[in-house]
Amino acid sequence: MCYCKTDRFLRTKTTVMTRGTKRQLVLSKGKEKFIFRYDCGCEDKLLDTLIEQAKDRRTSFDWFDAAVLSFKLTQSLIDQADELLRENKNTQVHTNQCIEADGKEDCNSKQQWGNL
Repeated sequence: MCYCKTDRFLRTKTTVMTRGTKRQLVLSKGKEKFIFRYDCGCEDKLLDTLIEQAKDRRTSFDWFDAAVLSFKLTQSLIDQADELLRENKNTQVHTNQCIEADGKEDCNSKQQWGNL
């Protein structure tokens, strides 16, 4: 189940924090601090929430703020993907190419596994 919770506080700092599967993205804007908490894997819900907040005229959170946080989210996801790739460098991955044991293509076989 995905959730995204937002809070607003008076402080100054911008961070992306990670604790297990719970994450938070923080934007400081003047004396305001926007905190978006979300579950790992629910980044799409976070993006929806950023859009909703940017549309809401009752807050000072605007489209530029949403763009900044979505950029930080993208950077964070790229960093996580790079880390996974480094950790799993020699792990087997699925390929669409079918190969027999002698190295020839085998289209009768549905799937094969190969090393990166």
